Amino acid sequence: RSRVGGRVHTLRDGFECAVELGAMLITGMEQNPLAVLGVEQLGCHAHNVVESCVLRDAKTGDVLEGNLDALAEKYYNQTLEQTAADRKKYKESETLSLGQIFQATLDAAIRNESAVPQSDLRRAVGWHVSNLEYGCAATLEQVSLAH
Repeated sequence: RSRVGGRVHTLRDGFECAVELGAMLITGMEQNPLAVLGVEQLGCHAHNVVESCVLRDAKTGDVLEGNLDALAEKYYNQTLEQTAADRKKYKESETLSLGQIFQATLDAAIRNESAVPQSDLRRAVGWHVSNLEYGCAATLEQVSLAH
């Protein structure tokens, strides 16, 4: 091709503003104005991402076994719930991040886990954390616990 870049391409010719072409992930298709505009009005193709996708180990690339995935999701959800509850204890702190408290809570929760190696479990929980960071558009270390 005659341009640098991957799947996304910015088109500036003939428009008042830049128009992005190519790859796009729309989170939540129902009643989402972007989905209505892109799929229904412009006739763009949409492929639904389903929740039954396989997870891969970030270190090895291997598909996570179902029990490890389920255990990671359990610890992630418990840690998130406990972090939300602990937030009240630290409501006056302007310096603590969500990441600091989440990590300390996770460390305490999995300290005695023996069903799977803790390093494997941490990487699997990391997948869930990265989804939360995607939603926050920041790492958890950059998200204020108080706000």
